[in-house]
Amino acid sequence: MPAGRLARRSDPHDWNRFDNYLKTHQGYLAHWERIGFLLEDALEWRFEEDWSRITIRGRLHFRGGYSIAVDKVLEVRSIRGRCEVRTKYYAYQALRTTPDEEVRRLFRYDNDHQYTREGHPDEHHKHIVDEAGQEHVIWVGRQNWPTLHKVIDELFTLALQLDGTLWQ
Repeated sequence: MPAGRLARRSDPHDWNRFDNYLKTHQGYLAHWERIGFLLEDALEWRFEEDWSRITIRGRLHFRGGYSIAVDKVLEVRSIRGRCEVRTKYYAYQALRTTPDEEVRRLFRYDNDHQYTREGHPDEHHKHIVDEAGQEHVIWVGRQNWPTLHKVIDELFTLALQLDGTLWQ
C-alpha cells in the first residue's frame, strides 16, 4: 500500500455480491459444524418472485440445547448484471432449551424498532435477559450491530461460560 493511504475497512452490512454473501455464510456455518457446535441448520431461504428481497427465517441448533432464531430480510439489487444484497431487517434471538424443556431467552439483537424513549439514536439494539428473567435493552448502533456469525461467536462464548459440560 502506498505511504499515506489508509486501508479502507469494508462494512459487513454494505452491499455485497450474493454469491460472496452465500459463500461467507456457508463457510462460517461449516466451521461451527466441523468443531461440533452446530448440530442443525434449519434456516429457510425465500426469494421474492421479482428478486426484490430474500427472507431468511428459522433456527440454528447448537450443542447443549442452544439455538438462534433468525428472522432476516435482505434487500436485493442488480448492478451490471450482478446480484447484490444487504441486510434491511434482522432479529437474532439466542435461546437455551433446558433438559426439562424450558426455553430460556438469553439475548436478542434486532433493528425492529427504535428505543427513542431511552435515547437511542438509531434502531440497532440488544436485549439482554438476566438470570431473574428481566430484560434490559442496550443500544449497539449502526456501526456495531453484529452479523449472524458474530452472534454465533457470542453464543459460543456464553455457552462455554454457562455450561462446563458443553463438550462432554
